[in-house]
Amino acid sequence: MDSGGTEKIAGTCIDTGKKYDLEKRYGGACTPLADTSANKVYQAYRIYYNNGKQEIMAKDCTRDMKKQTLPITATTNGCSVQLDLNARKAIKQERKYYTLDGVVHTIQACTATSTEWAITEENCQWVYDRTNNVAIKHTKLVYTDDNSQVQT
Repeated sequence: MDSGGTEKIAGTCIDTGKKYDLEKRYGGACTPLADTSANKVYQAYRIYYNNGKQEIMAKDCTRDMKKQTLPITATTNGCSVQLDLNARKAIKQERKYYTLDGVVHTIQACTATSTEWAITEENCQWVYDRTNNVAIKHTKLVYTDDNSQVQT
């Protein structure tokens, strides 16, 4: 230390004996980290300490492998069915999310799944054109979803 009280470092590092309590903080800038292949969300934290003059971040956002993970949930709510009329199929879509502290966080927007339903043609009615002496068949395209509901 010099005469002005400033610590000078010379040579090799030494242990000053000063110890600081570390604090692990979740949330804030550390958003949870989603691992869609494992179907889990890991909470994340930063580590801080206070040296008596200021608060210092000792470690940036880190996945906490010990704290309870959050499950990733898939839902069709808010997702429409993707229609491929050329291939005559309806494709189920879903989005993925997790819930933390009662708040729903979307991980993945609506995307196609492997669930497909065949689109078929269903008769609606016949219209008769007596002037030209023809009958015209009116049809609609339909598919039956997982709940056995016919969709048009």
